[in-house]
Amino acid sequence: MIRICLLLLLSIQSYALTIGTYNVENLFDGELQGGEYYSYIPGNKMGWNKELAAKKLKNISDAILKIEADILAVQEVENHLILKELAKNSGYKYSSFANNKEFATGVGLLSKYPIKYSKTIKGYKRDFRPALYSKVEILDETLEIIVVHLPSLKNAPSKKEAALNALLPTINEMKEGIILGDFNDPFSKDSIIGKILGPLEDFSGWYDPWMSIKNRWSHDYLGQKQALDRILLSEKLFDKKGLDFVCGSFKPLHKEPFMKDGAPYRWQISDFGKGRHLGKGYSDHVPLILKLENKPFNCEAKNITIKELYDEPLGDNLLFLEKAVVIYSSSEGFVLADKSGSIFVHKPGFKLPLGVQGDFYIHNLSSFGGVKEIKAITLKKRHEGSLEIDSFFKTNIMKAPIHSVLKEVSGSYKNGFLHTKDTKIKVHAFNKNLLPKNGKFVKLYKVRVGEYRGVKEIILEERE
Repeated sequence: MIRICLLLLLSIQSYALTIGTYNVENLFDGELQGGEYYSYIPGNKMGWNKELAAKKLKNISDAILKIEADILAVQEVENHLILKELAKNSGYKYSSFANNKEFATGVGLLSKYPIKYSKTIKGYKRDFRPALYSKVEILDETLEIIVVHLPSLKNAPSKKEAALNALLPTINEMKEGIILGDFNDPFSKDSIIGKILGPLEDFSGWYDPWMSIKNRWSHDYLGQKQALDRILLSEKLFDKKGLDFVCGSFKPLHKEPFMKDGAPYRWQISDFGKGRHLGKGYSDHVPLILKLENKPFNCEAKNITIKELYDEPLGDNLLFLEKAVVIYSSSEGFVLADKSGSIFVHKPGFKLPLGVQGDFYIHNLSSFGGVKEIKAITLKKRHEGSLEIDSFFKTNIMKAPIHSVLKEVSGSYKNGFLHTKDTKIKVHAFNKNLLPKNGKFVKLYKVRVGEYRGVKEIILEERE
C-alpha cells in the first residue's frame, strides 16, 4: 500500500531539471598513458605534471558546481578515471564515458539521476570521435541523450556529415531525447546539422534553441565568437506529455567564472599556447544550459501584428505573430509581411521559401541604423501550401515603407544613388560587386527598402 501511494505521489508531483553541456578543454590526468597531446605529456618543457593536472581538475570541478546542472554533458576528457573524479568533486552520483584509443580525449555524461544504459557509437578508424548514447531514469520518465564532439573546424565538412550520418540509426530510434555537445558547426542557415537532421527552427523535428536568443556564441578564438556547442531537443519535448522544454530557459553562461575580459577564460598556457602551463583558467568554451519539467510546454506570448511590432521596446521579448508570409529572402535574412506591414528578420539561422506562411515566436527585437528588425525568431507552425506574394510588393518608391519590397524601380546609378524620374535614393550593398556601374541605367526587381541613420535606401544583396 505504501509503495502504491509513493508511486501515485511521484506521478503527480511537479519537478524541473537543468540540462547542460560544457567542453572542458583538455582535461588530462598527470600520468603518461600514450596518446596525449604534446602539451599534456608529463615532464616535457611545457611543464604538465600531477600538480597541474590536479589544479585543472579542481578548476573545472569548481566551474561545474557553478553550472548547477542535474545532467551535464562534457567533452575533451582524457579517460573514464578522471571523469569519475570530476563527478565526485562536482556532486554527481552517476557518470558514463565514451572514447577509443584513436583519440586523445572522449565525451562523458554526469548525472544526479541513474544512468540505466550507455553505449559508445564509434566511427571508422580515425574518421571522427565516438559519441555516447545513454538512457537516464528521471523518476517516472526516461530521457535519451547523445553526447557528441564532432570533428574540428579545420576538417572538411564531409567529416562532420559522416559523423552525424553514423548517429542517424540511433537518432531515428530516439523518443524523448536530446543531442548535445560540441558540434564544431557554426550557427547559420547552412549548418551541417540542419542538412543532416532537417530543419532546426521549429518543434516538428529537432529544435535548436539558439534560435531563441540574439547573442549566439559559446566559443571564442582570437575574437571570432561562434556558437559551436548545441543542445538539440526532440519534438517529444514539446508534445505536452511527460517532460517538456521550459520556454525561455536556454542560455549560454556568459559570466564568471567561465568568462574573463569578454571572452571564455580558457586554461592558460604562455606564449600563445606554445609555452608553459600557468595553472589558471578553465576552458575556451562557455557552458550551455536549459530546463525541462513535467508540465506541458507553454510559451505565454503576446499576440501582435507586424505594425504593432514597431511600437514594442527593443531587447528580449516573447511575442506571437500569426500568419506572416515570407515575401523576400536573401543571404542576410528574409522579410515577413502581413496585412498591417512588413519587417526584416536578420540572420535567423534558417531560411524559408517565398510564399510560406507561418506562425512565429519573436524572441528579440533590435535596431540597425535606427531601424527595428527581428534578431531571434522561432517558427511555431508552418501552414500548408504557398501564398501569392505579388500583392505585398510596393510600386511607389516615395511611399514605400521601411522593410517593404519594391516590385520594380529603374533609373541611372550615379555616385551611390539611383536617380529615378521622381527622386533619388541611396543604394547600399554589403557586397560592393552587386552595385551597378557608375552612370549606368538599370532596372532593379524586388529590392528591399531600408534606412540607415535616417537616410532611406534600397538594398542590394545576394538573393535566395
